[in-house]
Amino acid sequence: MKKIFSQLARLENIAFAFLLIFLLWSRLFQLSKLPATLPHDEMVYAIQAQSFVLQGKTLDQRQGFFSLRPSHIMYAEWPAQVMSLGFLLSKQPLLATHLTSVLMGLTLPFLMALLAYTLWQRADITKATFMVFVLSPLFWQMSRLSYDSFYALWFYVAGGVLLLQSKRSLELLSLPVFTVGFFQYQGFKLILLPWIGFLLLLWIVTRLPDHKLRSFWRAILQLRYKLLALLLGLSLMLFYGLVLLPKQDASVRLSSLIFTDTEYLSRVVDTERRLSLNNPLASVLSNKATAIGLFMLQRLVGVFNPNTLLLLIEPNVSGFSVWTHGVFYWVELALLFVGLAVLLVRAKTHLTGLGLLFGVLTLCLPALINSGGEWYLLRSMFSYLLVTLLAAWGLVYVWRLPFWRYVVLGVYLLSVLNFTYQYFYRYPIISLDWGNFDERVLARYIVLHQAQYPEGQVRVYGPEPEYDFWSYLFYSRL
Repeated sequence: MKKIFSQLARLENIAFAFLLIFLLWSRLFQLSKLPATLPHDEMVYAIQAQSFVLQGKTLDQRQGFFSLRPSHIMYAEWPAQVMSLGFLLSKQPLLATHLTSVLMGLTLPFLMALLAYTLWQRADITKATFMVFVLSPLFWQMSRLSYDSFYALWFYVAGGVLLLQSKRSLELLSLPVFTVGFFQYQGFKLILLPWIGFLLLLWIVTRLPDHKLRSFWRAILQLRYKLLALLLGLSLMLFYGLVLLPKQDASVRLSSLIFTDTEYLSRVVDTERRLSLNNPLASVLSNKATAIGLFMLQRLVGVFNPNTLLLLIEPNVSGFSVWTHGVFYWVELALLFVGLAVLLVRAKTHLTGLGLLFGVLTLCLPALINSGGEWYLLRSMFSYLLVTLLAAWGLVYVWRLPFWRYVVLGVYLLSVLNFTYQYFYRYPIISLDWGNFDERVLARYIVLHQAQYPEGQVRVYGPEPEYDFWSYLFYSRL
């Protein structure tokens, strides 16, 4: 018996070593070359991060490092400050831009595994969570990009892990971590409070004796300092909405929320009533409230569109991603349904299953209420995070079945191999158009022209001259 246990332990150590090596390789291999360019959503932060390192201020020298005013009306306040860490560590611009997100990507599987262990105190779900997040195609590619939504997600997850610890010092440390995360991405400002509430609810549910609801209030009393995080989330939202936003040009983006987009709502309601026979129920069934509800349901279906999840990641709006592949592997979706079914069927995990399902359906709120263009990949990332966590539960169950264990493992390995091919052999080509490769070519041309003709001039005409200028500064390392 001891030999069996020692062999199993040896196999687990080998598997962990393999996953660790794969984690390092998948996040770091050819990082200075791939992706080969920066989309505008990264460039706007990269040039400011470079400026912070060189002169301690934004490029226009109007804002300092701790300013709460975004340098661009369409973007968040602090991603450039976080990204500047990469420019302290490397002089190669592409590598420097992606270093911070790579560090986040390397640590995210550990954070999620620690979150799983903190919630459920089980080694099997902890190991499975680590595995699925190491291999996840979504978080693999996001780790090698520098999108503000991934920054916000990492800080929210890190804050959640700290919040759920038993030590008071760690609970209090979660507050500044949440605060930094709040100023990383405009869309996720709305879900800081729901995310904290979701974590605390899940923490309570996993600690109810025999999962009896009469012990619910007793469990709430154990939260103590954890409730400060809820107060922080509410305070940040009020401070941002009442103090910061009115002073920012970004306040115009409020008109793109479905609740305030009166033009869209009026058009939908007027069209419905105009194309209906006169009836006494028109005002009840065709109004702004029903239009909002239908819009949000349509967006919710879009979040979980099988085409996006399994085949193509929005090539029209998410061309920066490996859009030739879905958000998940097919095997992950299968494990999702297995994990959800197992949690809901078992009495001891019934409330946990309901809680995770509730989180999946509600934490995509930024995608549901934005009446602008559909963009599910970034706005729904928290829902996709929980889907991956549910897949880990499915893996725990399947791993106990001798035959299906090897079937799932084989399919998983083939899926990872396919995504490796997609990322390292197709993505270098298909990403160039969306990544504004022409701006890098232009920057290189200007550098070569100046070297050959020091007194010569190059005039550039384009729809977005500021990005052409930033690209020149960035790629020429000025």
